[in-house]
Amino acid sequence: MNRALLVLAALALQALLHLHGMSAPARLAAVVGALWLAPGCAWMRLRGVRPADFATGLAHAFGGSAASLALASALCFLLRLDPMRIADLVTVFLAASALAPAGRAEGAEPSRPRAGALSLAQLAGLAILAWVLYRTGGTVGQSFDSLDHLAYMKSVLRDHSALPAREFYREATSRALDLRKGFLHAPLAVTAALSGMDLQGWWRVWPAFVGPCVTACFYTLAASLLPGAGPAMLATALFALLYGGPGTAFFLKVGYPNKTADALVWLAWAAAAGNLRRVPRTSLLPAPAWLAGGALIHVFAAVPWMLAWSAFTVGCALAPRYRALAEHSLRVLGWALLACAPILAWRYLVSYAPVNPMHTQPGGYLDLGFGYVLEPMSWLATLGNATWLSVLVSPFYLASEPRPERLLACVALWAPLLLLFNPVLFPLLAGKLGYLLIRLFPAPLALCVLAGWSWEQGARLTGALAGSRPRALAALAVVTLFVGADVRTALAGYGPGAMRVESENSHQRWQAALDFLGSHYPEPRVIASDPMTCYGIAGLTRHDVVATLNQHSSPSDSEAVARMQAAFDIVSPGAGPRRTAEAIHRYGVDLVFLNQTYERPRLDYMAFLDPADYPAALEKFRSRPQLFHEVFGAGGQYVFEVNRTALPAYAAEPDPGWPDTAPAPGAVPVELGAGATLAGARLEPRETPAGSEVELTCLLRRRAELAPGERWMAQVSLVTAVPDPSRGLPPRWQRLLAQRRDHRLYRLNYYLPVGGSRGGPEYWPAGRWVAARFHLHIPGGAAGGTYVLRMRIEPQRFSPNVSARYYLEDDDHTPGGTLDTLRVNPYRPAPRGPEAPHV
Repeated sequence: MNRALLVLAALALQALLHLHGMSAPARLAAVVGALWLAPGCAWMRLRGVRPADFATGLAHAFGGSAASLALASALCFLLRLDPMRIADLVTVFLAASALAPAGRAEGAEPSRPRAGALSLAQLAGLAILAWVLYRTGGTVGQSFDSLDHLAYMKSVLRDHSALPAREFYREATSRALDLRKGFLHAPLAVTAALSGMDLQGWWRVWPAFVGPCVTACFYTLAASLLPGAGPAMLATALFALLYGGPGTAFFLKVGYPNKTADALVWLAWAAAAGNLRRVPRTSLLPAPAWLAGGALIHVFAAVPWMLAWSAFTVGCALAPRYRALAEHSLRVLGWALLACAPILAWRYLVSYAPVNPMHTQPGGYLDLGFGYVLEPMSWLATLGNATWLSVLVSPFYLASEPRPERLLACVALWAPLLLLFNPVLFPLLAGKLGYLLIRLFPAPLALCVLAGWSWEQGARLTGALAGSRPRALAALAVVTLFVGADVRTALAGYGPGAMRVESENSHQRWQAALDFLGSHYPEPRVIASDPMTCYGIAGLTRHDVVATLNQHSSPSDSEAVARMQAAFDIVSPGAGPRRTAEAIHRYGVDLVFLNQTYERPRLDYMAFLDPADYPAALEKFRSRPQLFHEVFGAGGQYVFEVNRTALPAYAAEPDPGWPDTAPAPGAVPVELGAGATLAGARLEPRETPAGSEVELTCLLRRRAELAPGERWMAQVSLVTAVPDPSRGLPPRWQRLLAQRRDHRLYRLNYYLPVGGSRGGPEYWPAGRWVAARFHLHIPGGAAGGTYVLRMRIEPQRFSPNVSARYYLEDDDHTPGGTLDTLRVNPYRPAPRGPEAPHV
């Protein structure tokens, strides 16, 4: 990198701190160049790195810049400096690197033939990706974690701290740092501030820059593991189409800091794997340096790398062919531990006392009876066909041409599986790491293995490589079949249907109330609403909230579940005056935002909204104008100011009576688990076509007090007979085979929240019978026949757990006997009317 360019970047960065006449796009472009590319270019100059092509150059520039910004953010935190000083630290670094002599080009990337044409192809592909991401924009709906990151960046600028201790809440019993947050939120916030854009507008355009950079990092990883640019480009194409499986929508989340941390870890893989090809070995420091940068951004990012490299070291020691590499790999591992240990130890000591059940409660596991492991179907659904297919072909890929980088990739895939499906080790880790355990599996390496193996099969098919052509053709057909299914699902995840769901669950439907809160209350207030709405308020306004939905609370937050329950106590018509007043006083609520724009019942972890409760909820606040003063009301959105001086009188009011629904004479109670008793169930209608909806009404009561914050979830099953069952197979397997054969569903499962006419079981008076209603959608693909209704009640979990018997027996999750029956008629499309005359 030319010294003059580094000096210009440093001057441009300083000028941005003082100039305000530039347009926002021009300022953003200058900030991106000075903050997110120039520091990495300076590192390349100091190390003497000469990238082989455009993608590897972009990867080193972006990765080096991200690591430098994370280090600058850490220094601001340790020295208690304003995060805006990050720009000054980068300026000093650029100026110093411009004055320092350039490094010798030892260990540089070897040049490749036709690098110019390859670079042009890479540039064109990354430009197309940038255009697509710009058109899509960064998502800010409730289905993603974007609001979480926006709230944290808002806190960085508000609290002038690179790691603010609070993100959403004014009050918090735990002020410990959130383990999931790292040192990249501050540079992101500084980037938005220097560009002169508001956080939300900046978040919309950020993926267009960071997406191509992260993709270039993946290409660098693939190029270090695979022989030649062709397999690396194939792996990158797979990455762009379906990375992480169809359920993750990677590029819709590419702006998240953890994706940048992943990119740095990929560069650590690339540096370590590329060094395996060289004799004598070059410097051991690049890989640990990339790894430490990733750990600064997301503390867990380094753990999968260390696990896989440890397994590789053991593999080298055990295999005579690779024993010469054992000492080298052990040194790399030692340097990596030395680089990351201070970061991991510090963050563990200051921020990790896992007490939040949303993180510590084991969920999504398979109960074996003597222990439990990761639920395999969830794992397969999350990672996608291409990823688990990579695991299956990896032994053949390694055996076809044993090389160190192939052993590294294959062992990296196998090692996490020994933990995730180990009934002894998995329970020990699940309580500490929770859902982070799924990140132990390196899906990017799996795509590299699949691309390398597929490239080999293609070479055998064309005669460029010796081997059986029929076998190669069959192998490519299998890959095309499974990967094609993933591609279709992944593309649907980015399509209009998915984005329509996102827009329906975004803040745009209640933007009027958000604008009111922003214009009428310049100082931060504490706002109570349902947790789903609070999540948007915290991320898109300057205000604090009582609680947010889902897992958006620190693992060390002991108040998380109680806070979510308090939010419902305030807005629910089922909570009486005393309970409501206590929650308002406890969390210092200034405003109540009643959001009644959700058209259907909404279920999320510990969060349930039912539009049937809307009239009673609105009456709860409008009936007491001396306590709740309505300041805004339009389009199903209502904002009330709280007069806390009237709280004592309100708390002394008697609770309203609770309607009691008597069961039918002679009803036999049925125990449904979790302390729930059923006195009767009714389906309406009793006969319906597939593709329609039925209503299930149940008379329920709870036999005991619920645990603090406990909510109930109903598992409802509709099961019908399987035609021509396969003899000798377990019932569940018979159904699965029949569904595959007939393309019809013979068992329908529903996980539904339990709520009565005025809220969930936490509000039910003990011993009273309450009518709970559920709506069941009968899929169009349901088989015709008579279905038996079964139901059970269990405490709601972030991810439902499954017993191993579930894969063998139909009745495992639905005890309690037959509750009712439903006749389903096969789906028939409505007849088409006469064609309209052509005009």
